[in-house]
Amino acid sequence: GGGGNKNNDLVKLPLGDHLIRIIPYKLDMDMPFIETYTHYGIANQNFLCPKKMSGEDCPICDLGWEMWQEFERTQDVAVKECFKNIMPKLRVFVPAIVKESTDPAIVWNKETNPDAKWWGMAKGTYEEILDEIISLDSEDIDVLDVKAGIDIHVEMENFMGRKDRFAVKKIKVARKQTPMIEGGVKKDIDA
Repeated sequence: GGGGNKNNDLVKLPLGDHLIRIIPYKLDMDMPFIETYTHYGIANQNFLCPKKMSGEDCPICDLGWEMWQEFERTQDVAVKECFKNIMPKLRVFVPAIVKESTDPAIVWNKETNPDAKWWGMAKGTYEEILDEIISLDSEDIDVLDVKAGIDIHVEMENFMGRKDRFAVKKIKVARKQTPMIEGGVKKDIDA
């Protein structure tokens, strides 16, 4: 809901298998995906990029482009890596519920876990899901239909060998339509 701890509004998928349902977003019923561009790890903080998000000046991007010019002049690979690390990365969020999971605490339940959450994904996962949605749309299947939509199987693995971070290993979008859930979602997600 509005206010409060926004981290509670995020789905954090742990290691293992999960069944996710993307649901309609109340502010745009046809396009639930919200694209964000973030500078990661700048002074141990993350910042939305004002240039990518709203066309405003961004000192971090300005510094990045200065680094790129330095790389072009010197061909110093370390400078190129710095450039890549500070430039904004696409992260996409979509309202979703977890229908099944290896972690029962994150599974949607109308009594104990009644709210939809934001599921965040990297560019590759987003593009893979969009390709599947386009394919399903050509078959007249509406992924967002709460009565006959599509589930997404997500397999998570350790990220770069770390035991505390996970990344999508595999996505499989179901071709069989199913009801979203019995009883409906208690509330919408606030932007």
